[in-house]
Amino acid sequence: ALVAFLDDRRRSGVWKPSTFNGKHLGKKWGVEVDLKRRTVASPGRRPMPPELLAIAARLRDLAAEDLAAEDLAAAPGGGGGESRRAIPRAASRAVATFAPNEANAIDYRRALGMELEPHCDDRQMSSGVLVNLSLLGDCAMTYAPDKKNFDKKHNAPNRSRDRGAVDVFLPRRSLQIQSGSTRYDFSHAIRNENLLADRRVSVTFRESAAPATRTKVRGG
Repeated sequence: ALVAFLDDRRRSGVWKPSTFNGKHLGKKWGVEVDLKRRTVASPGRRPMPPELLAIAARLRDLAAEDLAAEDLAAAPGGGGGESRRAIPRAASRAVATFAPNEANAIDYRRALGMELEPHCDDRQMSSGVLVNLSLLGDCAMTYAPDKKNFDKKHNAPNRSRDRGAVDVFLPRRSLQIQSGSTRYDFSHAIRNENLLADRRVSVTFRESAAPATRTKVRGG
């Protein structure tokens, strides 16, 4: 149903060719983010659609259910032990209040040489949580230390040189949550050969706002 929505130009707009962070087809909704001018304008020309807001709401609901069950188990007379979880504990805490105001969809076609180039989403204009939904095709996403930021943050010059890249398998219908060090210290990418199907579609959700102080370097 989500892919049908994304492919319906009357409901979600037209897939547009782009080379931003790699060759792909894309479309976006929500606030207008200008990475060069470091501004976020609201409302955007294309508001967040109900189909995507429903995903974010469902994610918050799952997190709330898990955290409530955890509190109940920890309370006196609650029985203790590990409660049955819909999503991992760290994920529940990360997305409990996640309310995205921006989303973009990307359509990758393996036969056309499309891929996602290594990058870190802007560290000032997007919040500390990124949520990415994989549709249609499996892939492997490559994480690698972002040397400049990793070394500066951890006060460990050259430490990142000793840390290798890691490929993370993302099956279709999986939901990936980036937070903490993964969000800020590592770049992510999808090489063309790591697109494991002819077509992969993804939707990335963000909470975006203009930085409190003016910054010049995208992603810094």
